[in-house]
Amino acid sequence: MNIILFCFNFVRVKSVRFQTVVRVQLLGQWANIGANNLAHSVQRAKIDVNLFERKKERERERERKKMLLIQQIKLCCAKF
Repeated sequence: MNIILFCFNFVRVKSVRFQTVVRVQLLGQWANIGANNLAHSVQRAKIDVNLFERKKERERERERKKMLLIQQIKLCCAKF
């Protein structure tokens, strides 16, 4: 894209309409690139949140299992 801009700046084009079309196309490409980057960032953020939620869920599950084990040990000790 930089090459296109470089050439565009040094080549004299007499048609104003052509210059406008080229500029609009370049702006459109930049807008698409920006939109793709934003979509990628949003997707990445969703994945990060998902991973964080799963990690928290695993921690809660570990805590729950630990509490159940402690309760079972207490019950066994109470029987003796």
